[in-house]
Amino acid sequence: MADTFKKVRDGEKLRIPARTYNAMVDAAADFINRKNNLTTESGNTLPANMVYIKNTSGIDVGRFNIIGISGSVIPASNPNFLNQIILIGIKPLWPNHSLGRFVITAEPISNNKIGRAYISGLVPVKIYLPNPYDDRYNGFADIYPDDVTRLRTSISPGPVTVMFLDFFSGHDGSHNYSAIVRLNYSENPVRRARCIENAPDYSVIAANLYKNDVEQTSGSESAIRVYCSIFGGGWRLDSAMPKLQTGDIIYVTNIDGKWRCLTTFIPYVSCDCDSVEI
Repeated sequence: MADTFKKVRDGEKLRIPARTYNAMVDAAADFINRKNNLTTESGNTLPANMVYIKNTSGIDVGRFNIIGISGSVIPASNPNFLNQIILIGIKPLWPNHSLGRFVITAEPISNNKIGRAYISGLVPVKIYLPNPYDDRYNGFADIYPDDVTRLRTSISPGPVTVMFLDFFSGHDGSHNYSAIVRLNYSENPVRRARCIENAPDYSVIAANLYKNDVEQTSGSESAIRVYCSIFGGGWRLDSAMPKLQTGDIIYVTNIDGKWRCLTTFIPYVSCDCDSVEI
């Protein structure tokens, strides 16, 4: 069988066999089909904080819009994507896409097309905030169900941290504020807290968090419930060491939505000192 893609030397007459011509047409048609299906070129290497996503939400989405992640696919007809992850995106749903299971688009993506999106890092976005003076607002955000245009504030810590919010941009009554968020930052920061009660007869104690060295005596970071671990499976803090008192400082971190003390407490061990031989 003749070589379909045999090269031609300088000075030779150019004769294109039907097999070669048809292969060239197929290649051109494949390129056009891929161009029609893609918002951006697939051959480009994406930054580490970006992915490709196919918009199957049923609507066209704009830049810096929110799409929930519902799966992934590698199209067999597109070999250029074999080394790329392609996610499938739909309208964000609760709770399916909460806690960071979404991306923020880096460019407009038409319905059933593929484009680039941010999966981590600092990204500008719109945030719905009903009342910017609400004490429950503590700098976190999550999806707004069935809405691709914005996030909404969250009173629970999560992987989306609001780094900056323009408090003047939403004063037109829309309550949609321009913001910059840190997306999918998974570190659990250690926080300082002050106990506001003596150790109770169970393993949870009330405390106020500190923020910028200021004790939070009101709002969502005051009177938080701190879960304490007692060695050996005990459950009474009033019978464990160190015995916490009102005003004591402890260090806590948030895991799975619960504040947990970093100290491991040890149960009291009673002894009859008169019977101890030295």
